[in-house]
Amino acid sequence: MPISLNDSFRKSALTASLFVLLLLWAGCGETYRPVANPITKPGGDPQSTHYAVVLNSNGGLPAAQNGSCSNPSLPTCAIPSATQIDVSGDTNIGNHPVGQNPVHAVIGVGFGRAYIVNQGDNTLSTYSPLGGVGATVTTIGLLRPSPLDPAGNAGASYVATSTTLAFVVESALNRVLVIDGFQLQVRSYVPVGVNPVTVACTFDGRKAYVVNQGSNTVSVISTKDDTNQKNIPVGSSPGPVAISSDGNYVFVANQGDGTVSVIDTNTDSEVLPNGARLNVGTNPSQLLWDDSLKRVYVVNQGSASVSIIDAHVFPQSVLTTVTTSPSPVAVAPLADSSKFYVLFLGNPGTVEVYDAQGFYKRGTITVDNNTLATATPTVNQVLLAASPDSTRVYAVNYNGANLTNPLIKGSTSIISTLTDSVVLSMDSPSPNPAFVTSQ
Repeated sequence: MPISLNDSFRKSALTASLFVLLLLWAGCGETYRPVANPITKPGGDPQSTHYAVVLNSNGGLPAAQNGSCSNPSLPTCAIPSATQIDVSGDTNIGNHPVGQNPVHAVIGVGFGRAYIVNQGDNTLSTYSPLGGVGATVTTIGLLRPSPLDPAGNAGASYVATSTTLAFVVESALNRVLVIDGFQLQVRSYVPVGVNPVTVACTFDGRKAYVVNQGSNTVSVISTKDDTNQKNIPVGSSPGPVAISSDGNYVFVANQGDGTVSVIDTNTDSEVLPNGARLNVGTNPSQLLWDDSLKRVYVVNQGSASVSIIDAHVFPQSVLTTVTTSPSPVAVAPLADSSKFYVLFLGNPGTVEVYDAQGFYKRGTITVDNNTLATATPTVNQVLLAASPDSTRVYAVNYNGANLTNPLIKGSTSIISTLTDSVVLSMDSPSPNPAFVTSQ
């Protein structure tokens, strides 16, 4: 029998009524409203928090021995510290006490902890940046009790981290310490080559690569049994090191002959792109991996240039060498692939801005007095860093003017990458900032 339009309408209305009653029953009387979930667009999570960490070295001395800290009543002149800067707000969100003469730091990829090597008292300080002002700092000793280790400075100078481990270089004792990231204690002491200066490790922590400047080699540490598996010969006086984000290649700058060695981590041997090491400039003093463009930036202090290596495929090659002002000491490329920044020491210091695609100079920024106690930075001193969101560049000024306390020398110039100008000169809580990193 045919169904009338009225019958069809009544059935539809009855069905809709039952559906509404079912919703009310399931919701226990609550009123439901549509919810729109935001979709994260390309460019990253806008809620991500990024930090910069500045190490205030206090001139390498305990506060009581530092001339600028002669007044013990000054609370900001107490001890060496790590200053934590919030990238989005340009604010100091914590001055964390560390050991004597902090020289190198890294913000770990696994636990998100900051690890700071204190050369003056052979210790390692660590804390979680998420703790802000009230973060708890744990400092552990790196020397074994006498007579296992001699008294004196072990030359703790560099730290690298994987997801679960930290690796600390002790140059004077020709060894690397493997640190358990869960227990925050030394797991083993691994002998390497002569005068190790830097270390890089794979993301999973299976292997670490130690650059031995005194023996012109790179030691390969297997964390399966914490042993030195082999020593790979490289160029003359190697120093700066970086590892590709996929962990397949390690790049080592040879300061003595102006070349870069490329190590294949699958075979743990040096490979020669196009039959030779990569020729860069004189005295390559810093080497940095750029993950956005899969490049390696090399600062050639002796020949006033920055060499840029195309490393996205093998064989790697020198894409270009950009001429800069004399004596560049640091480079910081932006993660958005637009620009890179080059630092120069002086009173005042300067930062030159270069286009990352056309390789031309876009401008010069004046910062504060960033002259060091030594003429040039050591291989572990990083004086310039860019924030991961590409909005800020940080330049530490070892002898910068301090408006808060004139007795203290030191500041950090915070550069806006939108205007390429200094938006804030942040005073240091203790003297002589000598290192910066960002994550």
